[in-house]
Amino acid sequence: ADSAATAPPRPPVSTPNTPSTPAVKSTGWSGSVDDRLSSLLKSPNFTSASYINLALSDVATAATAPSDDYGAVGGYEEDADELLQRRMAELALRLQVTTQGCHDEIGRIGAELRAILPRCAADVGRLGVGLGGMRDDAAS
Repeated sequence: ADSAATAPPRPPVSTPNTPSTPAVKSTGWSGSVDDRLSSLLKSPNFTSASYINLALSDVATAATAPSDDYGAVGGYEEDADELLQRRMAELALRLQVTTQGCHDEIGRIGAELRAILPRCAADVGRLGVGLGGMRDDAAS
């Protein structure tokens, strides 16, 4: 029997929780790297270069270290290029999901502002009428 035929298929890289709060499943980074990546995404000092450098900082070690369930398929370990490609794809997906979350939040804020602006305009109109009345009272 062919050992590659009996190997389980790779699980998907991401598993969204809900449409409004997607999450990306990590494929083998240590918890500390995941935590540092999440912190960096929220940081005002975020740059794409720093995010990529941090995420790929352990590729060489991970490619030669004993692998988890994602690293060995059909009896062989991923080489460094394959691991790098997989991590780059995951990085792109994580950034896309985060960007989409930001766009969703901006959309919600925009909808709230669109709902508030007509009320503010009505308040400004009432203030104008009140000030006009005060001017008239002061003039008489």
